[in-house]
This record gives sequence, C-alpha cells and structure tokens, in this order.
Amino acid sequence: MATLTLIGEPFPDADLVASLTAVQDLALALAGSTPRGCGVEMLVGRTSTPPELNHPKLAVQRMQLPASALPVMWQSGTAARSLDGALVHSLTAMAPLRSREDDSQSTVTIPHALPWEAPECMPGQTARLMRAFTRRAMRHADLIITPTHAVAEVLRGVYGSNAPIRVVPLAAPSSFLRPKDADARRTALGLPERYILTSASQAEHCRLDWILDALEASPELPDLVVLGTPPEAKGAEEAPARPRLDGRVHYVSVDEQDNVGVAISGALLLVQPQISVGSGYVEHGALAQGVPILHASIAGTAEIALDGGVAFTDAADLVRTLNELCSNESARGRLALLAEDRGRTFTWRSTAWHLWELHADL
Repeated sequence: MATLTLIGEPFPDADLVASLTAVQDLALALAGSTPRGCGVEMLVGRTSTPPELNHPKLAVQRMQLPASALPVMWQSGTAARSLDGALVHSLTAMAPLRSREDDSQSTVTIPHALPWEAPECMPGQTARLMRAFTRRAMRHADLIITPTHAVAEVLRGVYGSNAPIRVVPLAAPSSFLRPKDADARRTALGLPERYILTSASQAEHCRLDWILDALEASPELPDLVVLGTPPEAKGAEEAPARPRLDGRVHYVSVDEQDNVGVAISGALLLVQPQISVGSGYVEHGALAQGVPILHASIAGTAEIALDGGVAFTDAADLVRTLNELCSNESARGRLALLAEDRGRTFTWRSTAWHLWELHADL
C-alpha cells in the first residue's frame, strides 16, 4: 500500500499555530480522498502531543526528534534518511530532504514570499531560515507547490523560470471558521455588535495606524477589533495616545485559535492594510464566512480575495473606501455574497485531491 507521509510540524513563523491546524485539516482531507490502496500518515515531533484525528486511513506517528530540533536537523540531509522511498509532503518550507536515487517522491509547499518580498515582516532569523529551506527544496524536492500565482512568480524570479512549481490553493483552517456558539463567545470576549476586523499590528509594515487614523477622522465608523496582543501587553513602546478612540479598539488574543473564527464571524469587513501577505489563512477564513476583504493593493491578497474584496492604493483611499462600505449596507451585502462565493472555491478536500493527482503524475 502506498502511503503519503505528511509533515505535521510546520515552519516556525508567524503562521505556526494556524499551520498546525491547517496540516491536521489537510491530513483528514487526504485520508478522505485516498486513491484505492493508499493511506496517509502524519509525522509529529517526539515531544508534541499527537492530535486526535479519527480516520481509518490516517495514522499519526511520532518522530525520534523533538519538534524544537527539526529546524536545525532538517537543514542537513542526515535526519531525512528514514524517509527514503516514501511519498512526502510538507505544507510549509520545513521538510526533511536529501538527494535520493530511489522511488521517493517529495513535494513542498512554500506558502508565502515574505523572505524575499518583505523579510522585515518576519521575526528574528526566520526569513533567512525559510530561504535556506526553500533553496534545499528547490534542489531536492520533486515539486514546489505555492498557494498563489503571486508566490510562484516571486520564486521563479529568484530560482529561474524552469523551477518545478505548481499552484495549489490553501483553505481556511477549521479554527478560523464560525463555531456553533459564536454569538455567545463574542459576548464573552466583549466584542461590540458592529465592528471591522484586522490582523494588522503596530509594526510599520503592517500599517495599523492607517485604520486608526481612519477611525479618528470618521467617528461614525464601527469599532475596530484587532487580532493580536495590545502593544502595552508585549512590553513595546507605548503607542501615541488616541483619546478619541477610547473604547473603540478591541483586541482578541489569537493564543486560542478558535477566537479567530469567533471574531471573523461577526465582522462587517476584514481590513488588511499590510504591505505583504503571509499564508493568507485569515483571508481564507473571512471569505469562507462571507466577510468581504478591504486590502492593500498587493498581488497575493488580490488573488485570494478576487471579487470578494476591494483594493485601496493609499491611506486616503482606505478612508474613503472604508466609509463607503460601512455606510452602504446594500453595497456591502453584494460584496459579502461575492466573498462567500469566492470562499467556496477553497476547500481542503480540493487541496488534497490536487496533491494526490500531483503525486500520481510524478
């Protein structure tokens, strides 16, 4: 029986927690769409708690290495020897790869282009580390997979037009979807009845200030809910005082990933002013729930949102478009329908089917 081995320990970037849920969703989708005579196993680190994934064609196995050691060990080929002869897929750049001459097949998803387009958006040495893993994948993987054509174009610009790249979209992690008790949980989180949502932060490249400036200029705009931690809670420098925004800006911790789905479920709009996009999981969560996206004019977000979003070009354009959408319920309703339609095109089952097809072609 052919077994597709899925790496269950994602690359340690800002999307780590969301990626943990996403890889479990993909594992179940792969198991639910296995060709006859095939199965799926997911590998987790020795110190990780194995997820409870109940499917007869899916097994969860522990590796000998702890998850914390993988970013170091997998930069060389030594720890990849145990996967010789296997079919392997990693949903992030971190994968155990080495030169092989057997029947092994390996595919690696590079979920975003931040290390090349905006390395300052990634903490510490993660941009350098992801570039290193990507170089290794380009040398040893059979196929590189990207979730958007925008990411594929960046990689081709770096590694050449003949790089073995295929585009397979991602989908919303299940924790980013509306839970059954969403209304009660929004109340428990202290969220207002009407609000706009963002995952932007105070970092310069995230441009949260653009939204705050818009709220100050337009008191009639709904409250803002920010996915993340207040600056003062992180020990950061105190943000400039904005007394006119007292009580209008709310923070929702993403330590509990289900909070993201809860917050998205009640939002009028997802507003993303960032100069770059990561894996796009928050955007996928919004589309899946019919929440329109107001986003900076960048290729990655535009490709995900398509008709379910509206792009703005600068801070003034953001203020104008935000006021138009928040005040015009009819226009916002039409955009929400388009967002919901767009969201239906992204499912983990579709992603899984494409992965099986790619491995069959290999």
